[in-house]
Amino acid sequence: MRIRYLQHSLMIMLSFSAFTLPVIASERLQQSDTVTLATVTQSVYDIHPSQRELTARAQQVKANSDLANSFFAGASTLSVNHNNDVIGSDNGYQEWEGGVELPLWLPGQKQQQQALVDNLTSETDYHQQKIKLEASAIVREVIWNIILADTGVSHAGQVWNNALKLQHDVDLRVKAGELASTELLLADTNGFELHSQYLDAEAKLDLALARYKQITGQTFIPAVYEEKLADQVESAVANSSEPTVTQQHPLLRAFEQQIINKC
Repeated sequence: MRIRYLQHSLMIMLSFSAFTLPVIASERLQQSDTVTLATVTQSVYDIHPSQRELTARAQQVKANSDLANSFFAGASTLSVNHNNDVIGSDNGYQEWEGGVELPLWLPGQKQQQQALVDNLTSETDYHQQKIKLEASAIVREVIWNIILADTGVSHAGQVWNNALKLQHDVDLRVKAGELASTELLLADTNGFELHSQYLDAEAKLDLALARYKQITGQTFIPAVYEEKLADQVESAVANSSEPTVTQQHPLLRAFEQQIINKC
């Protein structure tokens, strides 16, 4: 009985201290008007792992383009030969022979090289657009996770604040003899549980912010993160129809390039 009395007294003391603790709104979000979805997407695009592959493709396009625009089909070579009769008669006869090899284009070979350059350029272009799409998808995911986590903190804070008010009200009514002391114990237990949920929501927000900083390399998040639907998508939604994929979509262009290469 004494242990229960001490536990109950401790809960009441904690509840009194809780009444004096205000629930502070989340101030973890550092937003900036100068940071936009476009700038964050560009940051993710610049550090995307596929950038190395994109750089290698660009270098290959340049090399093949330089070759297609050159006068010869390959690099010119210089050859020098020297012959003498030291091993045979040793009469002091010797000769030098020099030459320059200039590979000429065969009929149709230069056109094939230019077609290869066009194919490589098209592939590089749609790979670049694909990386940009992936970067924008990553940015949307991490930012919306932050917004959802921040909303969770606000909701949990409001619920905890209401629990504190309830604790205070129950405490007054217990003192007035309107409620049994066990009601205050229940109110205190509920308050502690909601406080724990509030701290858990803040931890999720901190984790979402840390992931955002790690992926984007940015400290601030955009002050404006809502996007307007493209005209085509907005029209399809208004007409309750399925939006179509444009010819310039990188995945569609990739499939078309694969068909061209096989043909």
